[in-house]
Amino acid sequence: MRRTDGRTLHVRSTMGERREAGFTLVEMLIVMTLVGTAVGFSIEGFRNFREQQRAKSSTVELVTVLNMAKSRAVSMNEMIIVDFAPGALSPTVDAFYEVYLDINDNFTRDSGEVIAANLANATSNGSIVGYQLGAEMLFGQPSGTSSGPLGIPTTVDGVTFTNNEIAFFPDGTAFEAGLLTFMDPEERTYGVTVTAGGAIRMYRWTGSVWQ
Repeated sequence: MRRTDGRTLHVRSTMGERREAGFTLVEMLIVMTLVGTAVGFSIEGFRNFREQQRAKSSTVELVTVLNMAKSRAVSMNEMIIVDFAPGALSPTVDAFYEVYLDINDNFTRDSGEVIAANLANATSNGSIVGYQLGAEMLFGQPSGTSSGPLGIPTTVDGVTFTNNEIAFFPDGTAFEAGLLTFMDPEERTYGVTVTAGGAIRMYRWTGSVWQ
């Protein structure tokens, strides 16, 4: 007859505990791996969400400045210019723009013409006071399309307006309709249209359509 005294039972119990402990350790490693993967995806997802919000906020700020420039043209009964290539700056390199009061209506900031830097939080680029497109965005042509919102053809430098300027008249209308397109380092792309009637609207390029 096989003995089943206390010593034998204790050995068997200890071996069972070891097996159970070993199995639990494997489970813990699996869970830790899954949690680590999930956390990694969460961090990456949060980073993408944050960058998307930065890009969107930068676009909203641009639209705000344009609307304020239009309102200033109406309130001052003067033409206001938004210049996306002031001085020697370039839209595709600097993404810096200035807003000024064009008293003699010649579409050029002459000496004595006021820079409307109090429309929003202005900054400077060298001697030029204006606004920096945020989120490391640069003006340029979106990949995958040659047509922007409202069917406006896109351009290489991202600014379709004549001489890279938007002009708002005292009645709130614009000199011409046009399009601005710009993107961040991850090619999150946005567009802003200005109609001849002065309507300003922002869009996002999904890679296939403008929304």
